[in-house]
Amino acid sequence: MHDRVSLPTKRRAIFGLLALAASFALSGGARAQLQEPPPGIPGSLKNVPVPEPADLATYIKDRAAAIRLGKALFWDMQLGSDNQACASCHFHAGADDRAQASLDPGLRAVPSDTTYQVGRPNFTLQPSHFPLHRLSDPSNRFSTVLAETNDVVSSQGTFYTKFSKINLGSPLENFTVLHDPSFMVGQVPVRRVEPRNTPSVINAVFNVQNFWDGRASYWFNGNNPFGPLDMSSGIIVANGNDPKVQQVRIEKSSLASQAVGPGLSDMEMSSSGRTWPDVGKKMLSLPPLARQIVHPNDSVLGALSAATLRKGVLTGNGLKTDYISMVKAAFQDAYWSSTKIVTFVNGAPVFSPAPKGQLSLSQYTEMEANFAFIFGLAIQMYESTLVSNDSPFDRYAENPTLHPLTASQQLGMGIYMAKGRCANCHTGAEFTNASLSFRADPANRVELMVMNNGSAFYDGGWYNTGARLTTDDVGRVGDSPFTNPLTGAPLPLATSKLGLLARNGQLPAALLPFVAPLPLGAPSPDPNRIAIAGCFKTPSLRNVELTGPYFHNGGQATLRQVVDFYDRGGDFPDANIADLHPDILILFMTAQEKDDLVSFLLALTDDRVRNEKAPFDHPQLFIPNGSKESGGVIQGLFDKILANGFRDTEQVRAIPPVGALGLPAEGLPPIGTFLGLDPRKVDTTVP
Repeated sequence: MHDRVSLPTKRRAIFGLLALAASFALSGGARAQLQEPPPGIPGSLKNVPVPEPADLATYIKDRAAAIRLGKALFWDMQLGSDNQACASCHFHAGADDRAQASLDPGLRAVPSDTTYQVGRPNFTLQPSHFPLHRLSDPSNRFSTVLAETNDVVSSQGTFYTKFSKINLGSPLENFTVLHDPSFMVGQVPVRRVEPRNTPSVINAVFNVQNFWDGRASYWFNGNNPFGPLDMSSGIIVANGNDPKVQQVRIEKSSLASQAVGPGLSDMEMSSSGRTWPDVGKKMLSLPPLARQIVHPNDSVLGALSAATLRKGVLTGNGLKTDYISMVKAAFQDAYWSSTKIVTFVNGAPVFSPAPKGQLSLSQYTEMEANFAFIFGLAIQMYESTLVSNDSPFDRYAENPTLHPLTASQQLGMGIYMAKGRCANCHTGAEFTNASLSFRADPANRVELMVMNNGSAFYDGGWYNTGARLTTDDVGRVGDSPFTNPLTGAPLPLATSKLGLLARNGQLPAALLPFVAPLPLGAPSPDPNRIAIAGCFKTPSLRNVELTGPYFHNGGQATLRQVVDFYDRGGDFPDANIADLHPDILILFMTAQEKDDLVSFLLALTDDRVRNEKAPFDHPQLFIPNGSKESGGVIQGLFDKILANGFRDTEQVRAIPPVGALGLPAEGLPPIGTFLGLDPRKVDTTVP
């Protein structure tokens, strides 16, 4: 066991001792059902308050109205430059299960890799391709390597385009198609694929920061994901009819920070060069969800649904309202009520009286100009309802006699807490060390850890596990797009690096209130050592059965493959030794122990998620599912956009509308695992 010289040391030490005792108790006897939970297990998520800003009422007028607005915007395909909703990558247990056109060649590698090893653009993945780093003996990392690649399994985003202008009243935008050679089949573009696997938005409200690298700040600045690192950011606040730019730093709002990232990303949802005021002007001119059916029994939007049931078929798209009315109902008047228009000069807002007639495309209302702020908080309000706290484990934790786990699940829980070392990084009812409850105290966000080769500061909840070479994706050690005026270098993302700058007097005073202090003590032998390269956020394990493929690169297809990875001590521990988490060790688990651990992980699935029951019900959605291809040639006319908003070359997958009673009420099966694989399956190279 490795010591940790940091604030959480005692808590983890006590937890570890309790867990170790529990493991012995669980594994030492017959495989009979235990009546009482062992000491030290995580509790039910029902007992964890959902985080929200203390000053939420300063911004939100009506909570229910804000949730309605957020859900409509989250699922609306009109938001993207070419038919992408937020939900287009978060439709399956909050994640993405598509297998075609889901390969990125390794664009985040250093240097960037634009070559494919597994397939090529528009390739369809099969079970036999997993794990992406495949060994002759999955339990032995020294065995023969059968396959190796830095390709990433992720989500289809946008075509590569340059923004020109919106068209009022139309979801179609004017743009120029650009050619990215990494995403072409012959001479025909296909959608770009994001360079990291899509994490689930379910329970993301509990994360202290979001995205794999944590760039979605705890503090929402109303404009972009980077919080206080953007020291010039502000929103417009109407004081009577005298609008002013005001800086906001809204706490516990990483979901809002995350929400405003993809909307302008030319990899995910947007043409290059589009702005949030452009998005606002477009969306506020459109009927909500105009291309999609909203179920009349939708738990949030049902009362507004324009759909009717005729001869057993739902017809009628969208909502019986408009986005402007929804914003006015949800947000305090100060953020949309000014009658002055806004233009932007070198990015700064300039206010003037409204002209007669219609505004030009470069003139914005306050509501349009503030759309990033409105969108981010509305999405956060909706995503805050996506809490899965009714799994078999939650019921067991509350009443083990009434809701017992199976013997295998209980034995697996013992492995989880002790021999498997899972609980060292997946702590608490949230099953992640990156949770706000575990990192509520800023002093707990940086730790001093005894590494494999000395000690180092690191960001708690972000770890290098040896899943890929650190040079394939630097993760948490990356930089923001903003310059530190005291050094001339980019401001870093990592809390530990910001803390080191503050300690050395190299951080602007405006950022000091938002920087976690470094813990007492100093790394040895280097007093400035930080070990965060190749580190990624510890994801929650809730509903993990349904959210494959796994890791930031999507490299493992089943839970058993993930367990094998940890049992063999990772895939690249020696190459990553400078930043490797010290708990990545060979564990020597038996096959039975692995099976029991997977059984326990299956007990973390909430059946409401599996069956898309409220609050996980949703409107209809159409998502791109690769391109039509035959004999290596894309079929159809790329320049032809169909009535549904997709290109003639695209295949489209329909996700049906689901009401509060979920998929069973619609006569539909529950959602399943990635590629339909058995979570216990080790070798996916054979059927």
